[in-house]
Amino acid sequence: MSKATLRKELRGMSHEQLEQIVLDAYDVRPEIKEYFEFFINPDAEKLLAKYIEKAEKEIYKQKRRRYCGARVSVVRGLVKLITSYKPGPETVIDFMTAVLERFGVMDRSFYLTDTQERYLTTLVGQLLDYADQWQLYDVAATRLAAITESPLYRSPFKNLISEAARNRQSK
Repeated sequence: MSKATLRKELRGMSHEQLEQIVLDAYDVRPEIKEYFEFFINPDAEKLLAKYIEKAEKEIYKQKRRRYCGARVSVVRGLVKLITSYKPGPETVIDFMTAVLERFGVMDRSFYLTDTQERYLTTLVGQLLDYADQWQLYDVAATRLAAITESPLYRSPFKNLISEAARNRQSK
């Protein structure tokens, strides 16, 4: 169903019918419940902590003892989902940076797959594009510089991040 069709149907309903639809959706779908809870009582810090925890669960998975078992599709979905809540640009930048940092921690002990490395390159570009859109490019660039200069991460990981940032800047 398109948005226009939905809008047309909703206009034809009474206030009580609309209220009942919202309440039914709230009861049936956990993601709708989560959205309304954030919409009514926006707590960006709580949302950020919750999504960082979800990202950590995914990123810290192991596969065959030597490889990071994170599914890129799940992590990509988490980035998209937290962005959809519109918690503020700083919160989204914090989340994207946290995802990069968690992958960096995982890279110390496990191999990242080619797919994961490609995603990290894409995520750096998304982070810088998003920050640029909100005039926070300097904040994001500073966060990426902190990652690439940190002794916590291995050189190949830091090189991957810095190369992705340079490639984005050259575009």
